[in-house]
Amino acid sequence: MPERKLSEMRIGEQGRIKALDLASPEKLFEMGFLPGSRVRIKQIAPLGDPLHVVVEGYDIALRKEEAEWVSVELENENIAYT
Repeated sequence: MPERKLSEMRIGEQGRIKALDLASPEKLFEMGFLPGSRVRIKQIAPLGDPLHVVVEGYDIALRKEEAEWVSVELENENIAYT
């Protein structure tokens, strides 16, 4: 499966978090960004920042800079989850 940074994904794309590229990702861990978790891009602000993402069913606004730290293995776009 292709891999991409969360910040590079388009609206509707989804996948599983593969890794966090950060020395101390406590903030992202606390928000549910754990390896293996499903993530989907729900919306992107008009100027590209922030991103509205869904992680395991939870809606989260994430700055593009923070989304750079998340590597995602893309999945089929037709997988449905809330």
